[in-house]
Amino acid sequence: MMYAKKIIIFLFCSVFLIGGTDGTIRGKITDVDGLALVGSNVIIPSLGLGAAADMDGNYIILNVPVGKYDVVVQMIGFKKTTMQDVTVMMDQTVWLNFRLEEETIAGEEVQVVGQRALVEKGSTSKKVTVDKEAIQSLPIRDLTELY
Repeated sequence: MMYAKKIIIFLFCSVFLIGGTDGTIRGKITDVDGLALVGSNVIIPSLGLGAAADMDGNYIILNVPVGKYDVVVQMIGFKKTTMQDVTVMMDQTVWLNFRLEEETIAGEEVQVVGQRALVEKGSTSKKVTVDKEAIQSLPIRDLTELY
């Protein structure tokens, strides 16, 4: 009987020693006006962990090992934001709320030029193609006169 009490006491105490070995990062992502940014990404690059914001802009990253990390938030059309040296402690939740600023990305102009094939594969009937310049040079007043 005495042996059973010692085992029970040992098991009861070991539950407190085993506890969790990781933490959680959670928060809300909004723009400068306070509107939720749905689908914005929160990433811990050094761990390869991350999450996406829900319909209310809330996110949660579970099972983050104890330590210090950089947390990056990004979304298309908004400035990438990094919070450095975020300390994650065992069995605790770190709350990180982000306000992202709008950012426009200037790109260069892309011009797409296409050419029509001389013979269309799969065409079984006669087809005549007339370009804009040819139509403008015809002596007609209305498009119905083309037929």
